[in-house]
Amino acid sequence: MPLHLVIVTLFKMLRNKVNRERKRCRKSYYQSKVHNLRNTNPRDWWREVKQLCGTSKLNNKSVKDRLHQDLWQETDINLSNKINNVFINVIQNYVPLSEDTAVIIHNDETPIIVTESTIARKLQEINTSRSSSPDGIPNWVLKTYSDILASPVANIINSSFQSCKVPQIWKLADVVPLPKTSTVKDLERELRPISLTSTLSKIAERLVIERE
Repeated sequence: MPLHLVIVTLFKMLRNKVNRERKRCRKSYYQSKVHNLRNTNPRDWWREVKQLCGTSKLNNKSVKDRLHQDLWQETDINLSNKINNVFINVIQNYVPLSEDTAVIIHNDETPIIVTESTIARKLQEINTSRSSSPDGIPNWVLKTYSDILASPVANIINSSFQSCKVPQIWKLADVVPLPKTSTVKDLERELRPISLTSTLSKIAERLVIERE
């Protein structure tokens, strides 16, 4: 076998071994130190879970690293506002719906009711390689602890369906400017928005679509 293939194979083997060990250690710590807090002290339980998933760590990488030096003269606030104006400019021609807009509700339609097993299955299907949503809950947490989270998530989604209201956090999105070129000179042409929405809201949407 060629040397480079040997190196690649060895790297993959060691990488997988490290990942398995990390998961084992994380699971062991959760079972011994965190699991019992779920019923005795939910606040501490949630704090420990957030520490395990690393939500307190901030990504310091800035889009300014890819900007042309001429754009560096802008303050962070002015630059952010300029990028924001570029992104929202495309919807300037849209007219918002008025509060008098009628919404037709068919009385013969019963609210969707989802079970814990259905939610657990949906959580297991989450792609953990995708970025976290605005609620700050990493996708791997939703997937790894699907058996624990299935019940509260099912309650939230069922309540949303029955009340015909969407949680406010589900309406939010983290919009990230993604450069199209190695060096951005024109904000309007060389940046595109990537919108990160709530993973749980996507699950709720999928449940509605599957009912149709």
